[in-house]
Amino acid sequence: MQTKPYLFFIVLSFLICADSLGQDKSRKKLYPAAKKTGPAKKRDTFLDKQWYLGLRGGINMTQAAPENRYSTISPINFQEDQTKKEYKDFSKVGVQIGLDFTYTFNVMAISLQPTYIRERFTYTNQLAWQDASDPGNSLEIDLSQDTELEYLEFPLLFKCKFK
Repeated sequence: MQTKPYLFFIVLSFLICADSLGQDKSRKKLYPAAKKTGPAKKRDTFLDKQWYLGLRGGINMTQAAPENRYSTISPINFQEDQTKKEYKDFSKVGVQIGLDFTYTFNVMAISLQPTYIRERFTYTNQLAWQDASDPGNSLEIDLSQDTELEYLEFPLLFKCKFK
């Protein structure tokens, strides 16, 4: 189990290095037709209009932040704030995976990125009750609830490149 942190840092350093090597300006151009050629110095319009298809994915960890809190128990002899749930932040791993459809035209681009997302979180709740007339009559509840939220996103992006 000790190899998990090391494996994470090895993969992370590889991804950072791969990204920085892709930005190297000293590399030769792959598309010599894009250079201005001939006496008219016209560009090849092949590179002006392009379709790109990509795959996106990753993991996520969720911090639940409820706006309204609800309880299944309505207390009659103690304060309601004793029934509050305790959320365990960033304890469950979720996933997201999607596609990236991009069409570029000169300096403009339009991109549709449909994505499936699963978010997960956990909360706990502890309740205790004891009969005042019979101390042997009591109830203790330790509740741990795992919650998953799955949905689709369809972001539509407009991009502009400034040179």
